[in-house]
Amino acid sequence: MPPANSIRNTQGYEDATIDSNIEISRISVVFISLIASLIGCWATASLFAGMTSSGGTGQLIKNLFTAIGG
Repeated sequence: MPPANSIRNTQGYEDATIDSNIEISRISVVFISLIASLIGCWATASLFAGMTSSGGTGQLIKNLFTAIGG
């Protein structure tokens, strides 16, 4: 029969493993959210730059349909 100490140590190891997996998951979610936010900011900046260079919102939409339709 194993000593009671070794059972407690095994339980502590399992808890530490679970906690580290949770932390890795949290860090991954934060990293993916950060990258998605950066991509969203870049897309918004590109849209405003397109509106500025094309002469306004209406002209941007007209140019978009012209580019798609030919």
